[in-house]
Amino acid sequence: MLAFAIVMSLFGIAFIIMGMYYRIAKNPKVANFYANTKTLTEENIIDKKAYNNTCGKIFIIWGVLNSLIGIVSYFMGDYFIFVLVLIPVINIIAMAMYNINAAKYIKKG
Repeated sequence: MLAFAIVMSLFGIAFIIMGMYYRIAKNPKVANFYANTKTLTEENIIDKKAYNNTCGKIFIIWGVLNSLIGIVSYFMGDYFIFVLVLIPVINIIAMAMYNINAAKYIKKG
């Protein structure tokens, strides 16, 4: 369980760093939230700065929550399986946040 906690924490920290990059960088590439869709380019985005800022916030929240899952699962002992249910729930919440907040910056058509 310690290994799971470490892996989830590292996974979360990676997304926190990525989110901070998209929020702080002067001229970053367009953030691509969904890995299995076509790659977004600057031509597809109405307001790149606002889009990257929104995606950065989502990445930071997602990273913090995944790190918390790892830490809490370590302290749950044999009941950490109940915490594992939170992983898909957090992914669904992140996708919903993207569709509600960031999709408005993508050009339709």
